[in-house]
Amino acid sequence: MHYMNVPSSLCTFANISVNGEHYGFFLAIEDADDSYLERLYGAENTVKAYKPEGMDMNERPDGDFPQMPDGQNFPEKTENSDFPQRPDGQNFPERPENGNFPDKMDGGKMPGGMDGGRNGVDLTYIDDNAESYSNIFDNNLNKITDEDKQRLIASLKKISEGEDLESVINVDELLRYIACNVFLVNLDSYLSSNCHNYILTEANGQLSMLPWDYNLSFGTYQLHDASSAVNYAIDTVFNGVSKEERPIIAKLLENETYREKYHEYLRQIAEKYVQSGTFEKTLERVTALIDSYVKEDTTSFCSYDDFTAGTAALKLFMNLRAESVLGQLSGTIPSVSEDQKDSSALVDASALDLTKLGTMKMGR
Repeated sequence: MHYMNVPSSLCTFANISVNGEHYGFFLAIEDADDSYLERLYGAENTVKAYKPEGMDMNERPDGDFPQMPDGQNFPEKTENSDFPQRPDGQNFPERPENGNFPDKMDGGKMPGGMDGGRNGVDLTYIDDNAESYSNIFDNNLNKITDEDKQRLIASLKKISEGEDLESVINVDELLRYIACNVFLVNLDSYLSSNCHNYILTEANGQLSMLPWDYNLSFGTYQLHDASSAVNYAIDTVFNGVSKEERPIIAKLLENETYREKYHEYLRQIAEKYVQSGTFEKTLERVTALIDSYVKEDTTSFCSYDDFTAGTAALKLFMNLRAESVLGQLSGTIPSVSEDQKDSSALVDASALDLTKLGTMKMGR
């Protein structure tokens, strides 16, 4: 994000002790608050910021699993099944090929709003009533007025019409953000059914999105194999949802000029950041910086061997991803997911063990 000049949080590493007792080795990330906005946009900025949330997980106290509609927690996963069994003994349906969460057996959506389209979180224009966008306005990060609400709604309406987008979208900033997310295959985001982990900004009627929460990047969420992650289609963009459900990005990429600019930014990441060696040097520098701290950390959730295997997998993923993205841009690899099915032109990702970068199943 920093390389692509996307406004984003500062970060550093922190080795923390509490009253002389080692507490752990952490990644410290700048929170999104007034000081964050002031650093990005200046002390006199008029930026309004929101953090809509598409996944009301209705969490247990320990934060593990979403609850069933009747308030009961999902049962634990059984040994012979990817998904936990329902209380009636039936298994949840298999996850479909597009990687979405399955529907309940009765055809309704999974609890917790995992479809993501509630109360404005998908940035779809609904009507002119502020109450219809409670998921935006109840999650404001700084002080807002009724005028601010109406200005944002007016921008959503204009985006839905698809005309004069530059008056209501910070186009270049958002295109850079999109390119980074697609390259990183970050699906725990606005790009998928979850529809969250983004910060919406508005300034003088112009909307943009800022990054948040990238621990499930590199295709480690909603995808099942290294090939689908490495070759994620740059012109499909969304996973498991239609472009109509994600208008602020979809309307931009429908415009040929903006789509070409988005492609240009993807090429910049692939060629100037990855293939130039800049990424590899950054990875080596950071790895050397924290290596001894990771090795000595007794509180970590993973081992030192996991760390070394993970950094090697990350290096391989980024190089393969750059190869695939450039192939898709040149036309030698299909850039639409439907055309990638059974294609022999995809980048071979068989050497990559995606699990080395982390996995998540039903909240674990």
